[in-house]
Amino acid sequence: MRNKAVFTGIMAVLIMLQFVVCGGHPGIFAKEKTQTVAAHILTDDDSPSPGATGSATPAGASPTSVVSASPSGSPAVGMPSNTPVSSPSVFSPVPNGTVSPSPKGTPSASPFVVPTPQLSPAPVLSPEEAKYRRQNRAFLRSQLESFIKNDSVWKNCKVGIYCSVMDTGEEIFSKNGSTPMIPASNMKIVTSATALGLLGPQFQFETSVWGGKVNNGVLQGNLYLRGTGDPTFVEPFTNEPTGVFYKMIQVLKKKGIKEIEGDLVGDDSAFDREFQGRGWKTRYMLEEYAAPGGALSINANLVQINVAGANVKLLPANTAMQIQRTASQGAIAITRILGTDTITIKGNGNGGRTVTVHNPSRFTTSVFAEMLKSEGIKIRGKVRLINNSDADYMSKTFKLCFHKSPNLLKIVRQILKESDNLCAQHVFKAIGYYTKGKGTCDNSLESVREFLKSCGVDPSGLIMVDGSGLSEYNRISPKLFCEILNAMYKHPQGKNFYNALSIAGKDGTLSYRMTDLRVNAKTGTLTGHIGLSGYVVTRGGQIVTFSILTNKNPYSNGAIRGNEDRIVRILANFGDKL
Repeated sequence: MRNKAVFTGIMAVLIMLQFVVCGGHPGIFAKEKTQTVAAHILTDDDSPSPGATGSATPAGASPTSVVSASPSGSPAVGMPSNTPVSSPSVFSPVPNGTVSPSPKGTPSASPFVVPTPQLSPAPVLSPEEAKYRRQNRAFLRSQLESFIKNDSVWKNCKVGIYCSVMDTGEEIFSKNGSTPMIPASNMKIVTSATALGLLGPQFQFETSVWGGKVNNGVLQGNLYLRGTGDPTFVEPFTNEPTGVFYKMIQVLKKKGIKEIEGDLVGDDSAFDREFQGRGWKTRYMLEEYAAPGGALSINANLVQINVAGANVKLLPANTAMQIQRTASQGAIAITRILGTDTITIKGNGNGGRTVTVHNPSRFTTSVFAEMLKSEGIKIRGKVRLINNSDADYMSKTFKLCFHKSPNLLKIVRQILKESDNLCAQHVFKAIGYYTKGKGTCDNSLESVREFLKSCGVDPSGLIMVDGSGLSEYNRISPKLFCEILNAMYKHPQGKNFYNALSIAGKDGTLSYRMTDLRVNAKTGTLTGHIGLSGYVVTRGGQIVTFSILTNKNPYSNGAIRGNEDRIVRILANFGDKL
């Protein structure tokens, strides 16, 4: 005991000496400090060795700026690490830049086993109760059949309807319920459910900057801007789309960087370069709701062109967009040549327009380059995207700073409540990246199918070529929608998913519809195609899942939506057990 007391006293003296000599900073007896800082904040920390995080600073290296330290150990099943581990693959560019595999040595997420959700079992009913409920369902079915039979709006449309009891899965009504149809934005249900199930609600996208040593203010070699698909550099997630880049550049300046010896390279290898979704209409391509998606993205991949006489200003400032002025007479007409990042301006005078960009990765890298220059950091080399010459760059450089997005649950709420196409497309490709190692639509669809199977849902008949539902190539049946809704309600992420849907009369795209009903659902609208799928609470206190899809609609959208609301109201007003 005496020896123990002596030892304890010596330790106490040493600790006190440490605080006196070191001014209270952590020393040999302090635990290693890890940072957990809110998103959008960059702070200084010690730099890891090339290609790693959390290790000691090599001689002559610059310190790193991080948002939070990478935890040690492997990620939990179904919750991949935000800084993926290295997965070597050979970079083989494809003509026209449609596909861009990860360069050799560039980290990509390791594939993981799809977790099996713990689903709640259906309730066991007595024979008498089961018979009583069958009779109630038959009566409700007759009400729905009567309404549809006497309706004139749906007679010239292709209509698919399916309704089921959530807790038992029992069918209430079906009209073409098993027929695959164009879902429009109802497809975001599948994207969001899979993302919550596989990536988890706390998942965050990471954007990082990598580079070599700094000598006399010059960063040796190239500077790399690496994206993994963060779609949140835009409202409502931030008031200033370029704000994160500004903070990153301030960190680079604090490290003494005044000049970049080599190139500024945009690393968009997490996703392929199929920026537009398959089957998106040509007439959509310049519209804000059809902005392309890429692993690097800023300002929702939109550029504002302001013309004042001979002066043309681009916001955000960039050199990726090329300006062509054709005629000097007539009114101002601004457009982008499809398939390019060339802006044409006809006419004279003042005017402005916001258009989508063609190549979001090049656009984003160019915005970062212009901000570097405006902050006094010179780039000696080119501004370009990643290629063969950059193989293994992350094993030879240091992570200088990184930013993490708001969590996935916030992004999913934006997708489902506001029907955000860009966020949906980025999240869809992120599913492929974090489960299969590359963000492609084919990889993502494969993971969606695996997830649905793990939930006990048969994905047969599902055709999914984008995550937003903007493509008319997508196909899914109303019955499959209801099966997904039923499974998700019982899933561990069920509460998050249910609350992320638009709430009738309260928020999102259902703010002004069915204000007196308890409905959580997703709307969908394409030219000629309308949908509504979700949950309604009946007067008897049960939850009913429903999916109403209308294709080839020659009428006004209002007429179809009126019919959707009427169907949901019939369900809501039923007072007995189903």
